[in-house]
Amino acid sequence: MLICFGGTQGYCTNINNTIAFEQSVMSEVICHDVMALQKPDVFSEVARLANACKPTKLLQQLVAKHFDFSNDTEITTCLQAKLSPAGSCQKGDFVFLKEAGLKLCQVWLHVAIGTDVFSMVSNWDLLELDSTGCHGIFVQAEGAHFIETSNLACAAAHMQYKHKQVKVIIPMQKR
Repeated sequence: MLICFGGTQGYCTNINNTIAFEQSVMSEVICHDVMALQKPDVFSEVARLANACKPTKLLQQLVAKHFDFSNDTEITTCLQAKLSPAGSCQKGDFVFLKEAGLKLCQVWLHVAIGTDVFSMVSNWDLLELDSTGCHGIFVQAEGAHFIETSNLACAAAHMQYKHKQVKVIIPMQKR
């Protein structure tokens, strides 16, 4: 039986020991977790990029123009970011902002300029909230803009609804 851990950054291995299958699987899980704990900043509560990658020339120019930097400024990018104090979000996720109310945005990308981390997002407006406050229907309000990644609270489960709307489960801290 093939067991996989950690998605593309993990590893897969065949488990042939079916007599002590649970012990074999737990051994693999523990080894994977111990390796993951050895990464730097694993317990950091600061908003940061998951992996710092070199941006394309077009993205470099866009960020330099938006933040009024020269094209020589060191910029890194990633489609996934770690949130403050915990959690993560990636391109396409719907994320609530830390500010009061149900402010929702969709993530396009993340960039780091030195130690400052920014996310390009599009804002979404609340159209309807169910009577229990458990889910809402949102529609896109405006184009993309940059905000500090530290302002993102948490990613939310969502589904495509009708007429370019999304239905989003409201997390407990936002109810």
